[in-house]
Amino acid sequence: MMVGENLNKDEYIDLLIKKVMEKLEDSLEEKTSSPEKNLSLNEKSKKNIACVYFSPEQIKIAEQMGDMANFIFRDRIYRNMDVDEVWIGRFSYDDLTKMALGLNTSFGYIMEVIMKGIPVYIFPEGREYINYEDKAPIFLVNMWRSYEKKIYNLGIYFDNPLKKGRNHFQEQDNSFDIGEKYVYGEEGLQGNLCEKHFIDKKLLTENDIQTLPKNTCVIEIPKRTIITPLAQDYLRQRKISCVRKV
Repeated sequence: MMVGENLNKDEYIDLLIKKVMEKLEDSLEEKTSSPEKNLSLNEKSKKNIACVYFSPEQIKIAEQMGDMANFIFRDRIYRNMDVDEVWIGRFSYDDLTKMALGLNTSFGYIMEVIMKGIPVYIFPEGREYINYEDKAPIFLVNMWRSYEKKIYNLGIYFDNPLKKGRNHFQEQDNSFDIGEKYVYGEEGLQGNLCEKHFIDKKLLTENDIQTLPKNTCVIEIPKRTIITPLAQDYLRQRKISCVRKV
């Protein structure tokens, strides 16, 4: 910036101060709106988890696990938000309908998160419409069950990581697609959590998988167990996760 003929020294200094203050304000606004970008080196090594519609009790529990992840408490998901997971504490019928139709919800750009493959967890007990299941017309109940199945097929987890606590982060290191998922069948989302079973065999076959209880969602096997191709196909068909014990 050069001082013009009609700009004296004092005016130039005032203009320079004004420009510097504008830069500082812009920087402060960016840090305030995106706190996940303003992290220490130690914090950057942890996952960023957006916690949407959390109650005071849920916030308190999450803060106790602050050494495991960076929890970002928000009422909305913003565009290009730098997060590794999204946890949704409260979920309305309106949110369910929009998500099933591939639309963004009351808590922001959730479809952008899903398209990026970022894990999304909806707390089962936070589904507000379930409170009306006994009184609502059966047609409406079947409708929301079909909507739940649609968003389940998008890769959404109906699970509450807060209940798993630190195990949620520790188990992810040695497993894939693990979690206490809710069972899907002809009736839609069921109330009973899936079971985890340990199978101590050198060779895992399709027959071994077929004999598992219907609500099995996770199996643990020894590190050196061999899984036959048919068994692998059957695990995928039943959406059963496989964890090798180290």
